[in-house]
Amino acid sequence: DGLLRRAGELYFQAAEVTGATETGKDGKLKFSLLLLWQNEVLPTLDELVLELEQWLNDMHGGVHKVLVRYQEDGAGPHTATMLINFLLNEFRRRQWMLVRQPANSPITNVMDYWVFPALSKTISANQSVVYQGNPMRTEELWREINRAFEILPPDKVAACFTSHPQVVNAVAACNGGDDYARTSGGLHFGIRKSVATQYNENGDPIGAVVVLDEDSETQVDQTADRLLKYERPDVSDIDVGTHLDELELRAIKAALDREELEYDPRFQEAFAQHG
Repeated sequence: DGLLRRAGELYFQAAEVTGATETGKDGKLKFSLLLLWQNEVLPTLDELVLELEQWLNDMHGGVHKVLVRYQEDGAGPHTATMLINFLLNEFRRRQWMLVRQPANSPITNVMDYWVFPALSKTISANQSVVYQGNPMRTEELWREINRAFEILPPDKVAACFTSHPQVVNAVAACNGGDDYARTSGGLHFGIRKSVATQYNENGDPIGAVVVLDEDSETQVDQTADRLLKYERPDVSDIDVGTHLDELELRAIKAALDREELEYDPRFQEAFAQHG
């Protein structure tokens, strides 16, 4: 019928992403990250934390506290003073951590390292099949993004998070540089060989765990270490109290106390230093 939109239907409007500004001087709406955090992100995180804490309590007994450690890059909207102050206050109130990733280091962010590229591949493949390679309208693109996100395999996402320590180990092995990423196959860490898919009672993939010895059902960390590309760096001479945040130390102390494990002398000193 030639109509672009029908009365009452939602539609997309181009808007600049900002830290806190909702409307420009010209009266045009802007996409405020502050509003997004207030209305969507924080309530969702609160629900997830409660759900996970309850699951941990039911599975392992005792009282568990989940520490959210949120990492983001230094993009302009992320650095808006009003947004930062809001997040710092909200995170402190919940005893969560808000950190910045190293500059020009998207690989240290799991979303940039795997999730976003995986979504892009799925959307591009569907664009070529469904839309014959033609550009998609905004509404069509949004629909495809949601579809791609919904079909992301949970076990692959879990395996991606499992790979994150390997990125850290690679950076440490290169003395803080990125030489590892410049070699052929540099971003392949042996993760596929070192994790196993977890399934629920219906046989659906729900996560991933460290690889099991091929001839055993018992988890063997040493086996996983041999399969992974980068070994764990020797951190025996690192001052724990300097490199770990107070909230991280509290979480470690709570875990050690719960498991009734003895403190490493370095942690004893750090715990004493931070109270």
